[in-house]
Amino acid sequence: MGYKEAIEIWKDGDKQELINEFYAEFTYNSNKIENPDTKWSDVQHIFKGEEVRRFRLNRIRIKLLKILMKCKK
Repeated sequence: MGYKEAIEIWKDGDKQELINEFYAEFTYNSNKIENPDTKWSDVQHIFKGEEVRRFRLNRIRIKLLKILMKCKK
């Protein structure tokens, strides 16, 4: 969302939409720093209360998860 669009939304009185958009953007950018596989669509689904079925893991994390699952048995 650009500055001009945000100003129009503010003028229309829908401040909650701006707040929700800010939280989604903030969450996305914060998570992107820690996890480069974070997708904007996933964050949008979460903020809408929808399920996110797809998570991308890199090969190292997959190997680590397999090792941990073997140790758990």
